[in-house]
Amino acid sequence: FMKNKNKYINAYVGTALVGGLLVSGGIMASSYRFFRKMMDVNYDRDDLYTINNVPYDYSWIKDYQNEDVYINSFDNLKLHGLKIYAKQKTSNWVILVHGYKSLNMMMIDRALEFIKKGFNVLLIDQRCCGYSAGRYITYGWLEHYDLLDWINYIVDIDSESKIVLYGFSMGASTILNATGEYLVDNVKCVVSDSGFTSMKDQIKFVNKKKNKLNNSVLLSSLKLIVKNKCGFDINDASCLKQLQQSVTPTLFIHGEEDLNAPYEMVFENYYACNATKELLTIANANHFQTTDNPHYYDRIFTFINRFI
Repeated sequence: FMKNKNKYINAYVGTALVGGLLVSGGIMASSYRFFRKMMDVNYDRDDLYTINNVPYDYSWIKDYQNEDVYINSFDNLKLHGLKIYAKQKTSNWVILVHGYKSLNMMMIDRALEFIKKGFNVLLIDQRCCGYSAGRYITYGWLEHYDLLDWINYIVDIDSESKIVLYGFSMGASTILNATGEYLVDNVKCVVSDSGFTSMKDQIKFVNKKKNKLNNSVLLSSLKLIVKNKCGFDINDASCLKQLQQSVTPTLFIHGEEDLNAPYEMVFENYYACNATKELLTIANANHFQTTDNPHYYDRIFTFINRFI
């Protein structure tokens, strides 16, 4: 009897172990598919924008001195930017940072507004996007280290530069993360349009919206994958943590009908920020409609003029 009982117990334990391994394997496989789809551009490079997809008129660039520029990132990626000089010589600069799976020219309409105000413009391609090298999109985390290098680039060519950082969507999170680092005095203020609070929060939001995997299970697996592939802990990739260390004046902007980065996130970012700050929420605006507001740029330049 005892032999039979032990046989049944061993069979049960063995079945449970196999079942557990199958479930764990399935979870890891699902998490890896999510990682590849959302972060690995080799998986879906066609989804990245190209110059042919830019819906804005950029023919005006030819009337201004401009040039393509390149720098190397901290992890030795070749990064691309487009530098456009104002008509009149100035040391006022804006670095424009685009969003997720996009490219610098998707910010060209915003660049024109700064050119009209007499700013020099640097439009950067974030890693993996446009003409910049790279494989993994990290929701503004590794990207914020790249931004620090772009800031240093401008200071190197113009030691008197007064720099505004302007980011949209993931680009906004890139610049918010950067404000948690030591920034040179040349950086005067930040404009963050439609940013999210952290890599983890945005992944949870996207997963719940599109994939419906269990968030806690997904994040446990994804943490291991990101650490292995990208070299950092997703818990560290937090605008909220970075903003607590910020001393850079920041204008937070968000559309009240945003379906890509939840509207509530702007308040979390705003209250986490320890620097001088302002908040602008735009009624009836989704993720891509904030600039449609007729007072959008007036409010931005009123804010910037306080610090430049």
